[in-house]
Amino acid sequence: MENEEPKQSSSSEMRKAWFDHVRKTRVKMSRGQKTKATHREAMKAASVGWAAEKAKLLRKIAREERKKSKS
Repeated sequence: MENEEPKQSSSSEMRKAWFDHVRKTRVKMSRGQKTKATHREAMKAASVGWAAEKAKLLRKIAREERKKSKS
């Protein structure tokens, strides 16, 4: 019982993952530029690849759930 971590709702987990994806995209966009890309610009660029990234995350979560239920 002591090892259990508090369970986050899946929506807050996805929201966190989305902003992580935006942060990574913003860093990539800012490379070689004099100024950093804005958060809004990064969100627009990140939305293009979000579907694939979200699918990877959902598969990872499902895989972890299967591992947890087996043991």
